[in-house]
Amino acid sequence: MKPLSQARHDIFGGLVSAAIATPHTTGYGMFAFSSLGENYFADGALAGLAAASIVPIVCILLGDKTSCV
Repeated sequence: MKPLSQARHDIFGGLVSAAIATPHTTGYGMFAFSSLGENYFADGALAGLAAASIVPIVCILLGDKTSCV
């Protein structure tokens, strides 16, 4: 088992990574859906948020811990 201080650093690193990934994926989603028209712009933002939260969970469940960062 990891020491408490190392686990604290891992949690902090994960939160920083999520804080950086969320705006990027939201922007990419809005950019991808913008060609469909103004009505789909918000759907692109939601798709980006879903990608930022679902893809890492799926990667962890499949056992891949290096390429999901």
